[in-house]
Amino acid sequence: MWLGNAASWVDFHPANTTSSVIYGAGGSMQVGITGYSPTYHASLWRGNADSWVDLNPAGSSASMALGTDGVQQVGHAFAVEAGPGPLLGRAVLWTGTADSWIDLSPPGSTYSSAVAISEGQQVGWATFSNEQTHAVLWRGSAASSVDLNPPGAVYSDARAIFGGRQVGVTGFGGGIFRASLWSGSAASWVDLSSFVSGEFTNTLAFGIYADDTHIYVVGVGVNVPADTSQALLWIRSNPPICLADFNGDGILDFFDYLDFVDALASSSGAADFNRDGEINFFDYLDFVQAFSAGC
Repeated sequence: MWLGNAASWVDFHPANTTSSVIYGAGGSMQVGITGYSPTYHASLWRGNADSWVDLNPAGSSASMALGTDGVQQVGHAFAVEAGPGPLLGRAVLWTGTADSWIDLSPPGSTYSSAVAISEGQQVGWATFSNEQTHAVLWRGSAASSVDLNPPGAVYSDARAIFGGRQVGVTGFGGGIFRASLWSGSAASWVDLSSFVSGEFTNTLAFGIYADDTHIYVVGVGVNVPADTSQALLWIRSNPPICLADFNGDGILDFFDYLDFVDALASSSGAADFNRDGEINFFDYLDFVQAFSAGC
């Protein structure tokens, strides 16, 4: 880790390990992996090598920590015995220790990973039995998972989250990928590639920040005439998120009510309206109150 210059360098490498990498930082925490040839373990630090914590869950052959908000950590673990049996890889949420791990893998998924966390929400992706990979949003549990894959998309993954919005990439076939922005649901999807010039084909968004007035999204695009990849920055106005606009279409109407009731009936993670980790009648009451108040 550096603090602005070469002389500030801090070596995080734990003793008796073969390699180490930091993938993310938040607050006073840093997360990544440490190597134990031929495998590796998810790892947590708090500013120096002596603070290192091995996050590898018991029974896991390998694991990675990819993001932290300064309180919790996210990543994935391989071959963890849990639920109906071992999966190839499971998205994982930790709270500072190996024993604290929570399996975030959505029902029906065969492989998943959580890559970023902010304000009690986590994002990443999951591959399902139909071999399609979908962007996923969580609120702390597998049951809370929300499939962000837009209708008709054959691929999506989420890379970053901030202020209740998520960014990543979506594919509709033909080898073309589009930088994407969501506000908590598949229906809220915004194709960011539509705001760049036609000389860019594939685009990807991998970072987001917002202040009181604007949303800032960073990514990359393939510039075909220039035969190069170029950094991209999107800047959009930052209207407040209307939670009662359940389908994210920018209009508060009876369709939002119907979509919420459908999600509640199917116990979809999106129906956890009050974000308490449970789906029940209190979510319905809170949604009705928000719906009645309007946006």
